[in-house]
Amino acid sequence: AVVKGDFTLHGVTKPITFPVEKIGEGKDPWGGYRAGFSGVTTLKLADYGITYDLGPASTHVDIELNLEGVLK
Repeated sequence: AVVKGDFTLHGVTKPITFPVEKIGEGKDPWGGYRAGFSGVTTLKLADYGITYDLGPASTHVDIELNLEGVLK
């Protein structure tokens, strides 16, 4: 699946996309039914106005998204 939305960092808002995988699903102890998803995407800091010299390894950051949904 793909999760899409708007992401704001350093006062700059841009669309963001996370490819996610289902990591599990099933009944919970409270009588509900849950499903969990996880995904990672990479952002270029300069795209968000962060141009400080943080070193060559700090031009991008990885953002991890973990979701849990409850069936209603």
